[in-house]
Amino acid sequence: MLRQAPAMGQIPAMMKAWALFAPDDLRPVTKPVPRPDLAEALVKVEAVAICGTDLEILHRGLPAMVDGKPPFDCQHVIGHEYAGTVVAVGSTVDEFSIGDRGRHNAQRGGSGQGPDARCRRRSGDGCSGAATAINDAVYATKRGGRICLAAFPHDRVLFDAAQLVRHNIYLYGVRGEGRGAVKRGLALMAQGKISGRPFITRRFGLDELPRALETAEKRLGDTIKVVVRP
Repeated sequence: MLRQAPAMGQIPAMMKAWALFAPDDLRPVTKPVPRPDLAEALVKVEAVAICGTDLEILHRGLPAMVDGKPPFDCQHVIGHEYAGTVVAVGSTVDEFSIGDRGRHNAQRGGSGQGPDARCRRRSGDGCSGAATAINDAVYATKRGGRICLAAFPHDRVLFDAAQLVRHNIYLYGVRGEGRGAVKRGLALMAQGKISGRPFITRRFGLDELPRALETAEKRLGDTIKVVVRP
């Protein structure tokens, strides 16, 4: 059984998208609008921010995978930092309601990515993605501190586990998505204490996606965050 919003009218059968055909080969396509399963929700996307992982997937495929293979199947759609409105839910969904608005950072076969960094504090978070950066973070973190891995090393990484144990350091892997990862930030936004608007420096329409990707990758005009709207 599927519940959908009467106010949204008839949900269209087809939608416009950009699919990957090969490395650096992104083409406009028309795809069927997915029908949510029992435990799924259908979101009408209103804006998508371009992430560094989108560019990696465009050029190399990884870290996205489709059935264990690179996502160059003429169907895979990149773009996972999206915001929109729930327009339909499966019959067993109770954590979302039709009409709910919000953001998400997830896609099948894709991932979020955080910046490479090294932070030193007793109870804060550090982030690292480069092979040597993990050990750098381990040695830089004080006793009882936390290290957050929010990026994807291309190869397996060796690190000093004994240093973690000796100094009671906590090591976390996080994709930066879901309410558990962004709950505090969303609460502050809802209270009007912080705003993400200053970070959105360029906006493009869906038909302008190639130009939007180029702007994000080359940081044209000193852009910070590029957003694409359908």
